[in-house]
Amino acid sequence: MDGAEAREPPSARGRDHGVAWRSGLSLSDRLGLALQSFRRENHGNDEQHFDTCTGPHSADDVLSDRGSDDGDIVWHEHGSGGDAALMKAVSDDAAEQATFQVLTRALDKLLGPIRFLLEDPSVSEILINGTSDIFVERRGKLERADTRFASREDLESAARSIAQFSGKRLTPEEPSVEARLPDGSRVQMIQPPAARTGLCISIRRFLKEHRSIRDLVTQGSLTEESLTLLQAAVGLQKNVIISGGTGTGKTTMLNALSEAFADHERIIVIEDTSELQIRKEHVVYLEVTKPDRFGRGGASIRDLFRSSLRMRPDRIIVGECRGGEALDMIQAMTSGHSGSLSTVHANTPYDALHRLETLALMSDIDMPLRPLRAQIASAVDVVVQIARFKRTGRRRVIEISEIKGLNEDGQYIVESIYKLEGDGHSNSDGALLWTGVVPSFAADAVEELQGAERSEWMKTEAATRETA
Repeated sequence: MDGAEAREPPSARGRDHGVAWRSGLSLSDRLGLALQSFRRENHGNDEQHFDTCTGPHSADDVLSDRGSDDGDIVWHEHGSGGDAALMKAVSDDAAEQATFQVLTRALDKLLGPIRFLLEDPSVSEILINGTSDIFVERRGKLERADTRFASREDLESAARSIAQFSGKRLTPEEPSVEARLPDGSRVQMIQPPAARTGLCISIRRFLKEHRSIRDLVTQGSLTEESLTLLQAAVGLQKNVIISGGTGTGKTTMLNALSEAFADHERIIVIEDTSELQIRKEHVVYLEVTKPDRFGRGGASIRDLFRSSLRMRPDRIIVGECRGGEALDMIQAMTSGHSGSLSTVHANTPYDALHRLETLALMSDIDMPLRPLRAQIASAVDVVVQIARFKRTGRRRVIEISEIKGLNEDGQYIVESIYKLEGDGHSNSDGALLWTGVVPSFAADAVEELQGAERSEWMKTEAATRETA
């Protein structure tokens, strides 16, 4: 991680895919948390040197000199800790920048034992199970890291500062916190009593290098022919669901498929925690916010999705469907908002559709199963199934299927167009083969991809048209 002096908060430079900075708390609270981290960095964990953000000598006390959270702010030397003056009277924006840099500097120091892992481009995940059990994932495989935190207090200080950077608190009353690091890496933290073995921190690295769809072909995740199919599906505004387990590369695939969007399209991205990097000109990023400690405010994925429908989207991307918003997405897909993309946790295309059923039933709308299935079958055009192979650590597309409605028994008709030979969930070196099924949109795809090298299914479609 770079030095704090080289960083700026997003308020100073707009959205940056490599920066995470949230304003979930009031400016008063964020200033208080920054002071707390500043003291922790300089005085360690000695409680006599720093106070909580709601106690005496907090930012609230400082702000009271000015009368309002919205006015100018003065940070001055106060308390027995002898904090040097951090700021003179400044605007909210300047206070935001200073707070960002104080928290970032504290994080740099407190995360010292794992800083070299955060700077290692080969590390995709860092898993901390207490002070000495630290593991990393490299190229899909877990291995123990040769590092540790000096004490439980040091680990807890690091965890609290991570939470504070995202405008949150990690407490016994709120033992589970989702947060981010300054570089955008996603963090999940759980502390006792919820974690019986002690404080656990999982860090999913934010990879700054964008993996293109061509990179996925080079790495063997896709074949040239299957790539052509996906480019056609996205270009023709088919609704695509990317299905897979945890850590299979669903977000990476979603990012890559977005390359097929037209440059003029307005894209709305909705995520629980911002990860996607859509390399297009007209992109709006919406992110879930939690209510403050008084239960005020907050916006769920469902709230954001409903808002996005009134924002003139050409494409809507939902980073991951996890709840009742699935029903809103399904209904939007069938009412003029085609070309949507999302991901779900499932192991097969059939499971992905049933997962959408379950999520849709979590909404506040009571819908019979048969009509719900009919809507899902009409909404979802293509399911891309991804798997991670434990033996080799490889992540690959193992099946691409088209959804063709319901049969007489009300079951989904799922036709595989490409499928990994043999047992797709164990044959990591197998070929992704065309099954002989021609997608229903093949004729339009031939027109859409004029000049592209034709896949077998395109040749079959062209031959059929010539015969006709």
